[in-house]
Formats: sequence, structure tokens, C-alpha cells
Amino acid sequence: MKRVNQLVAMAIAVCVFAAVSCKDDKEDAPTLNLAPSGQTAVTFKADGTADGNATFTVATNQASWKAESNQAWVTVSKNGNSFTLNAAANTATTAPAPAKVTVSATGATSIVIDVTQAAKVTEGGAITEIKATVENGTNYNAKMNEVKALTEVYADGGYKFDVMASGSYAN
Repeated sequence: MKRVNQLVAMAIAVCVFAAVSCKDDKEDAPTLNLAPSGQTAVTFKADGTADGNATFTVATNQASWKAESNQAWVTVSKNGNSFTLNAAANTATTAPAPAKVTVSATGATSIVIDVTQAAKVTEGGAITEIKATVENGTNYNAKMNEVKALTEVYADGGYKFDVMASGSYAN
């Protein structure tokens, strides 16, 4: 009987040890977040200055992370748990190919930041007249003194202008 009691006690001890040591060994899922959160694009002016925020803080539960650009004109400067995107001045009259900066950490979903840079706009009155054809085929001309602002430069070298409503137009 003593032997049976010892075996029962040993069986109970093994069960208790097994129950205690069988805790959930599942690790936390890999995470990767950027601050400011939700910012997925950075635009640089032709002179290389960012048109807004270009510095991000990384939060991850992984040992390391990286941020890499797929275009040479965008460089990434890493400092601790943050990084800054940089661009040299664009001296071309066309915008460079858009870049993608991918931020990654092992096992976590990567985050992609779209990066663009404006083309250099020639100053000094080189553009004196704008001619446009609208969808219905009507041609319009606007003199430079009627142009309110250069609002956008496209990657293909085209420009978008806003023309004052009070200007005179010829078609």
C-alpha cells in the first residue's frame, strides 16, 4: 500500500508539473508601426527640401528594422529608432521617377512610403504664353500675366496652371 501511495503521489506531482510548465509559449506577433501614423507619402521640392514631414519614428517588437529606397535620388538617414528621407536638389526640368521607401522588420508587414520630387522650374520669363486644347478640341491661349500660379509639375514634364477668371483668352 505504501508503494501505491508513492506512485499516486508521483503521478500527481508529474501532472502538476506538466500543467504548470505547459503555459502558452506563443510569442507576440511581429509588429511594425511608424509615427506619424498614416503618412504614406513624402514630397520634395525641386531644391531638395521636404514639402512637409520627412522624419519617421519606428516602433517594432523585433530586434532590428530597415528602411530602403528603390531610387538612388532618395537617401535614408537612420538614427536610433527613427529615420529621415533626404533628396538632393533636382536640377532637371523633369521630375525624377517616383521612389518607394520600404520599412521592414522580420516577420512584420512592411510599410511603403511613396516619395516624389518636383522638377526644376525655369524662372526669368522663359514661359510667356500657355496654349491648351480642351477635350472638345477648342484651343485657348493665355498670356503669362494672366496666370495665377504654377500649381503642379508632372513627371512627364507637363505643367498645371491656374488661370485667373478675369483674364482674356483667345481661341
